[in-house]
Amino acid sequence: MFAMKMLYSKPSWSTQALTDMLAPVAKFQIRGEKLILACPFACLAANIRSKARGVPPSVVNMCEEMLAMDVKAFEEAGGACVHMHAGDCLWVPDCHLVCEFNMEKHEISTSLSWIAMTKFHCSEECVKFVCSSVKSILQNTCQPSQKSMETHFQVWGCFEKKCFRGR
Repeated sequence: MFAMKMLYSKPSWSTQALTDMLAPVAKFQIRGEKLILACPFACLAANIRSKARGVPPSVVNMCEEMLAMDVKAFEEAGGACVHMHAGDCLWVPDCHLVCEFNMEKHEISTSLSWIAMTKFHCSEECVKFVCSSVKSILQNTCQPSQKSMETHFQVWGCFEKKCFRGR
């Protein structure tokens, strides 16, 4: 159902995004080095809301919040930081903001990424939870500049209607 994504990236490349489909994701570093920071979406959104009510928990704002945390606050929020080398594999839990930064090497970095759901993540209870998280993200996070993220999450809305309406 889900395929692996081969990612090629330059030394200056970095990305910030929520985990694919809000599901757990596995990452395998084939060549090069990468620094990966991950923190639960819910903790970052709550931190942003507690500081300023009018600031939406967009991916950019959540990324700024995560990178501004001190190490203790980052760990208490459930954050993780991993320096990936060639041959390393990482499993990122569901509903996390993930920031990836290439290390300064003058080569193209290569990695694989895929959705890595367990039996628990395929349960009806978990899928319903993810669907409610997606609704929250669509209501609070998506802005016109994040249209690609909104389209990505609308897939879950279709999935929810198809699987749970008849029950």
